[in-house]
Order: sequence, then C-alpha cells, then structure tokens
Amino acid sequence: MRKFIIAGFGDTGESAARIILKYFSEVYVIDRKFKFLREEVVVSPEREVKLSDIVQKTDGMVLVKGDVLEERIWKSLSLNSNDTVIIALPEDRDVIFCTLIIKNIYPDVTVIARANSTESLGKIYRAGADYVAPLSSISAQTLAMSLLKGVEIDKDIKLSYSGINIEKFIVTENSKIRGISIGELDIRKKTGCTIIAVLDDDDKPVEFTVSTTLREGMKLLVAGKKENIFKFKKLT
Repeated sequence: MRKFIIAGFGDTGESAARIILKYFSEVYVIDRKFKFLREEVVVSPEREVKLSDIVQKTDGMVLVKGDVLEERIWKSLSLNSNDTVIIALPEDRDVIFCTLIIKNIYPDVTVIARANSTESLGKIYRAGADYVAPLSSISAQTLAMSLLKGVEIDKDIKLSYSGINIEKFIVTENSKIRGISIGELDIRKKTGCTIIAVLDDDDKPVEFTVSTTLREGMKLLVAGKKENIFKFKKLT
C-alpha cells in the first residue's frame, strides 16, 4: 500500500495530514513530541529501530515518535518509489538535512518540502527535494495538493490564507495563454503569482514543468495576493 509520510507535526504538518485524510485512510506522521497513551518503549540509540516499537494509531494517523534527522527512523519505514514524504519543519537547515537523509536511503521516493525562507529554495532543491513550496502561509494546502497526484479534488476552488489567495483558472479556446508553455508565460515575473497545480479535463492534478504547454480545458491553480491574482486575470 502506498505510504504518505509527514515529517514534523506543527501547524503545517497537522493541517496537511488532515487534508490528506480526506482522500486516504492513513497517513504517517513523524515527530519527537508525541505523548502516547500507552506505555512507551525506550529505544536505545545503539540498536536498530523496529516500527512496532515507536508507533501508535489514532484518527487515521500513524504517529511515529522519533527524530526525523535520524537515519534509523527512516529505515524503519521501509519506503518504496510509490511513497511520498512531506517535510514541514520549522528550520530550513533541518529541512535540507532531512531531505539528504531520505534521498540517500530512498532515492526514488518523492520528497515535497516547505521552505521557511525563499533564500533556502535552491539549497533544498539541491538536497534532492522534488518540489518545494516557498509560501509558508499556504504551505499546508500547497504541500498536500502536490502530494495528491491523480486524486479528484474539489471542483470549485477559491481559498485564502493570510492574504494569499488560491484560485482556479480554466484555459479556454479564446484564452490568451492557450498554446503557451508555463516557462514562456513567466507569471511570477509578470504578475507575482505562482502556479501551484495544473489539472486535466477531469479536475485531477497532473505533473507539470516549465515546458508544459497550456491546452484548452486545462485548469491552473494560481496562488498570489489579491492584486496579483487580478494581474493574472488580465494576462489570461
């Protein structure tokens, strides 16, 4: 069964977990601060971790008590190429180190990370992250939606987080952006917005790059401040 793992159970991690649980029955969450209801097993630093020693299930969440910066915690999860990890840690240096650990053990696992500072974006990508969300105010939604590939999501999306809006735009026959690649569109420079997801005709997320050409029927989930969203509307 495909695993979804969240490293860090702060506000962003918890919010992302609850979004994922709307579509899947289980999500793993790793953090050092869980207070288990049962008597805890003390795991010696000298020995290999057994997952059964450090987990407790509650409300669809598999709580894994441990340090995300320890290799043995990740080795206990036995991940494969179909699994996805969300890193939602408060310090970018820990995000970078955690990414390096995961990719060293599981090079084919998808890693989606939150950057607390835009200055860390390049470093996190170089550490091996497959996707980095730079906007902390919308990162729970952004990270979870990045993870939910191939899953049908709400058809009418118009959200707001701390002054940042997320809106859905449809590429129509008469759209000025139809036939243009995302790279050529360069909406960050022209409008200050960010494309956080591209949906197909069935409203399912699809992978996209700067070379992806916008076709009629595609939907774009765009994030930005109100005035930036207005600029994007004029662009389309």
